[in-house]
Amino acid sequence: MPLVLGVMWQQDDVYSFENAGIPAGVDIEKLTDIGQWISDELGIPNGSRVGAALVAKKKSTVPAATSSPAMSTTRQWDAVEDTREYRVSRSGVILKTYNTPIQLSTT
Repeated sequence: MPLVLGVMWQQDDVYSFENAGIPAGVDIEKLTDIGQWISDELGIPNGSRVGAALVAKKKSTVPAATSSPAMSTTRQWDAVEDTREYRVSRSGVILKTYNTPIQLSTT
């Protein structure tokens, strides 16, 4: 399910979310193909930096490097700070903050 319904995702946004470990629910490869098709039909260059880079990578004749065990597609998030109001997690140089729901007493 997309992260936000009713929003037209742009390639750069989807790429940024996915790299931050936030699933956007959008297939970036298909989105890139559609963006390139639209650019080709209109006769204009691809306005997305991510889209243009992925299209160029796809067209290159250099075979893709095989992934090594050292390269992981998922991030390892470590808790930096956890309070009643918020939580901060870190993966390398990237920080994520979360609002922590406060449990209300039903008594």
